[in-house]
Amino acid sequence: MKHSIVAPAILAALCMAGPAPGQSLKRPDAPFIRSADGKLVGRLDGPACSSTVSLVFSGTSEVFGDGKSANRMMSNVVQNVRASCGSVNLIAAKGVANGRVVYNAVADASSKWLLLELGGDRSGGLLASGTVGASGDQNRFAASNRFLPLGSLLKTMGGARYLCAQQTAEGCTVSTEFRAASEGGATLVSRYLLDGGGTLATVSYDGTNVGGLLCANPKSAKITVEGGSQSPAARARLADDLRERLDPYGSQICSGWQASGPRFIGANFNAQGAQLGKALVLTTSATPPKLRREE
Repeated sequence: MKHSIVAPAILAALCMAGPAPGQSLKRPDAPFIRSADGKLVGRLDGPACSSTVSLVFSGTSEVFGDGKSANRMMSNVVQNVRASCGSVNLIAAKGVANGRVVYNAVADASSKWLLLELGGDRSGGLLASGTVGASGDQNRFAASNRFLPLGSLLKTMGGARYLCAQQTAEGCTVSTEFRAASEGGATLVSRYLLDGGGTLATVSYDGTNVGGLLCANPKSAKITVEGGSQSPAARARLADDLRERLDPYGSQICSGWQASGPRFIGANFNAQGAQLGKALVLTTSATPPKLRREE
C-alpha cells in the first residue's frame, strides 16, 4: 500500500517555519497523510514541528489488523517529518479504530529513527484492546465445565509459574508470570516483545480472586518499556501511550482460564463482563519462556 503526503508544499512550509510553542493544528478536515485507498488517515495531534511530533491514525480494525498498513504509514511519516522539520527529536503515533487505541509507535533521533511499535489485537493480551465482545461473555466463560477457578488453575500448573501464549518453536507472543500466587490472588506480570532488539513491554498488576477469576482495577496496572536500542525518552513515551489502551476497560478487568487438554484457554474481561481481544491458547513453563514478536 502506497502512502502519499497531503499538500507537501504547505506542510513543508509549516514544519520549516515551526508553530509557536504549544500551538496545535486543529483541522480534522486536513489530513497530514493518508493511504492511497483512503482507508488509513493520519492527522497531527499537536504542533506541526517541534522536538516531539505526535499523530493519530484513523482506520478500521481490519486495516490495523493486517500488520502492515500502519507500519508503512508510520515509516513514511518519520521519513517526511525528518526531512521537513529540523527540530524534531521524537515522533509518536497512535492508531484508533472504533474509538479504541489499537496501534502505538514511536521513533527518535538518538536511536537513528528505529521504529518501536505494538499493533492490534492478534496477540490477545491485556494491551490488545482491538475488539470487545458482549456483556455476557464472562458469565458464559465461567459457567463452562472446562472453567478452572484460580485455585484449581494453580494446582494444575503445579510448580510452573509462567503461562506462554501461542507457543511455537520461535517462542511465545505473551509470557505471563504468576507471583505470590495463592487461591486468594496473585500478581500477574505479562511481557510482550516489541522488536528484534530485545525491547519488552511489561504490564503488571495485583489481582484478587473474584468468583474464580483474577480481578483488578486496571488503573493500578504498571506499564514499562525496557531494553533495546531506543532512548529512555522514546521508551517512556511508548509506555505512557500504551496506558491509554487500558482506559476503556472501566474499573475492573478480570482474567479467567479453562482447561483444554494439556493446555489452557485464557481470556480477559472488562467491568461489563465483555471479552477483550481474543482468547489465548496457553502452555505452562517453569522458567521464563522465550518471546517472539507476532508479525
